[in-house]
Amino acid sequence: MTLPGGGGLSLSLGGDLTECLKAYAESCRRPVEAVVADAVEEYPDARPDHRQPRTAGLTAMREYEAEHGPFTEEETAEADARTDRLFRPADDEHEGPRTDGRPERRDE
Repeated sequence: MTLPGGGGLSLSLGGDLTECLKAYAESCRRPVEAVVADAVEEYPDARPDHRQPRTAGLTAMREYEAEHGPFTEEETAEADARTDRLFRPADDEHEGPRTDGRPERRDE
């Protein structure tokens, strides 16, 4: 499917979703492209939480660094490791001990 606009955009949605989209557009008597464009425009308003946590986190990091100086390589590595632990798949939950000797917790 190619959407209108400067340069165009092509995307593949898969058979079931494409058929659902076509049926919805037909029932609304609107072109598929218009239905997709409306959905994309409405997405940020429908999901305000989509950008807010990331933006707030980046702002907090910049404020901290402005007051205390840049994060060290060690602090960055610790943050990366913590993020990896928090976002790993649930089936990896008990994969190995922590390096600091404290018990592993998913909600840290």
